[in-house]
Amino acid sequence: MSRKFGIVGTGAWGTALAHVARSAGHAVGLWSRGTPDPNALARADALILAVPAQALRAALTAIAPAVAARQPLIVSAKGIEQGTGLFMNDVVQQVLPHALPLVLSGPSFAADVLKGLPTAVVMAAPTLAEAGEWAGALSIPHFRIYASDDVKGVEIGGALKNVLAIACGISDGRGLGDSARAALTTRGFAELTRFGRAMGARPETL
Repeated sequence: MSRKFGIVGTGAWGTALAHVARSAGHAVGLWSRGTPDPNALARADALILAVPAQALRAALTAIAPAVAARQPLIVSAKGIEQGTGLFMNDVVQQVLPHALPLVLSGPSFAADVLKGLPTAVVMAAPTLAEAGEWAGALSIPHFRIYASDDVKGVEIGGALKNVLAIACGISDGRGLGDSARAALTTRGFAELTRFGRAMGARPETL
């Protein structure tokens, strides 16, 4: 079924997700701070928030008049808000409590998605039915979206995997070899799982 997606943010990731939505047969409207066209978000079935984590609160405030009650807001930013310590889903609930926040996260690069290279990510929502509906709407052959109802676990994985990636980059830069990278990865995920459990996430999500 064809739908309309409003993409908030026209950087590399917003452009890639707009490409995914169009490839899945949907209409797409693009909104950015430079071109805040209200028509881009009008009558959208769902909004995809593709702005950096630290810019999410400002973007939500700017688009608030266009967000209807229970409208799905798919947050694709991975991170934790500085100053508040809130995950992105919590920021949405704080700024727009009448909306339905979902989280799109996972190991993905905009350039790979635009090239049609295989990518797998996760759509998380309060229920599996909601996650599955929007995962199915946006999945295409080279962009596979799995559904989850562990919102906190998906957000923790998306945000903290970046710390592990930076550590692996430091290891590579110092020439410590593949064994060190493998040790960082395996021990990093063990720590990530323990952190997730302490924060109320399901270990299997991590």
